[in-house]
Amino acid sequence: RYQRPKGRAVANPGASPGLPEAAQAKRVLVVDDEPGIRTLLAQLLSGAGYVVDMAQDSSDAWAMLQKRPYAALILDLKMPGNGGEVLYQQLKSVNEILARRVIFITGDIANHAERDFVAATGNPIIEKPFALNTLQQLLESLLNDES
Repeated sequence: RYQRPKGRAVANPGASPGLPEAAQAKRVLVVDDEPGIRTLLAQLLSGAGYVVDMAQDSSDAWAMLQKRPYAALILDLKMPGNGGEVLYQQLKSVNEILARRVIFITGDIANHAERDFVAATGNPIIEKPFALNTLQQLLESLLNDES
């Protein structure tokens, strides 16, 4: 089974007719330690016209955030090493606007500390498994509200 190398862009559509305005040439970083989730989200979002980069953990994502601008992040909260919470705090300290454009994803719905953290950020959270169209609609809404 083919997997794109981490850190590579999935698509670069530019402005294409028929794509949601929020998706045209917007770069999104998907950060998740599960390769299947990363690939699925990258395929969904690139199919919707986003330029998608993938990172397998917080340290890879942080390095990518230093190299190029992103319109939004899809960020898993539970990952080996520094989780999504640590990456979010780093991001917030240097880019408040992008920090407001983080969508958290999690498979640990019972973790109250995690829920309290996300509630304090004011950012949306989606529980795994989630409907892909729900994530796409949430991303488009977030980008339209913040444009």
